[in-house]
Amino acid sequence: MKMWRISQKLLIDRNSCFIDTDLILGRRKMSKKDYKFTESEIKLRIDKVFLKGTLTLPKKKGKHPCVILLSGYGPSRRDYETQGFKRYQIFAHKLAKKGFAALRYDDRGSGELSEIKWSDYTFDDLVDEALEALRVLKKRSDIDSKRIGFLGHSLGATIATLAASKSEDVAFIIPIGGHGLIGHETALISRTFMSFDLGESEKESVEGAELLVKMIRAIQGHEDLEEVKTEVIGKLSNKFFKMTDKKRAQFDTLEKYINSTYEGFLIFQGKTPMYEFFLKFEPTEAYEKVKCPILLVFGESDLMHPPDLHKEKIESALKKGKNKDCTSMMFPKANHNFLTEETIKKDEFIPGFLENIVSWLEEKMS
Repeated sequence: MKMWRISQKLLIDRNSCFIDTDLILGRRKMSKKDYKFTESEIKLRIDKVFLKGTLTLPKKKGKHPCVILLSGYGPSRRDYETQGFKRYQIFAHKLAKKGFAALRYDDRGSGELSEIKWSDYTFDDLVDEALEALRVLKKRSDIDSKRIGFLGHSLGATIATLAASKSEDVAFIIPIGGHGLIGHETALISRTFMSFDLGESEKESVEGAELLVKMIRAIQGHEDLEEVKTEVIGKLSNKFFKMTDKKRAQFDTLEKYINSTYEGFLIFQGKTPMYEFFLKFEPTEAYEKVKCPILLVFGESDLMHPPDLHKEKIESALKKGKNKDCTSMMFPKANHNFLTEETIKKDEFIPGFLENIVSWLEEKMS
């Protein structure tokens, strides 16, 4: 693939003919006059599960193209909020200003459905939700049934891809920060790269990776799970109490420290249908079946799904499947969430993130 550098701030790989050199960087706060849209509640039913969401529509009458927004791992409310930053509300409002409708909805296990345990389900259930949302929207007189697609972040990127691999009604997908390696490899790589960010020494990183491998093997039935859990808790406890007082104070309690680690996450959430599905899931098989236009979005400094290890796998799968309309965007210095502490304070994503995604949508769906 060719590499393009646009405005010296955004790297874009292309194997399609779309090249937009008129990119707008930065995002200002919206004023009251910017709210040129309407919002209404949407209800979805998947078997015995009822989900609620918000449909944002441009005020201009007519049939609008629509973007269905899919959140990452774990039960999230419709706005996909982090540190007070309502990611998908901001996405929806930006899209509406450009003539696109947007649907965001509460995951099962969140909001009014908090009594449902999200981890008791699998990727297949999340795909069923996404395709039900598409079916509901196709029936509306204010939505263009031939221009409905998915934008998903992290796990949402995978669900968007699976949905497109199963339905020809999906007009486009935008996987953001997705993974291209099989689940158990992705988990080990994520843990290793995140250890650098946590300030672990090389020895600590290797020890942590070894514990993670043991936990994964136990979850998959190759070792005694309870014995491995006891071993992991013991080693994490020893590490906690050997910390300096200053470092230990960052976590406050042993329980909070254990919960902050990937190994700790697996102690409580590893032996669940959702995570077990993830461990054996091979995303390239889904990407090979995607025929619609696809925009792949990566953060150069993404430690959860490092693009150096995932990007080529995804692009190769699309090429193998003969997808003829793939665009890849790489945002320099961007993390997994495409946010910084400073941009969160300003209620913004990193410069150019929203604008370039919308530009691609306008080119493909206008």
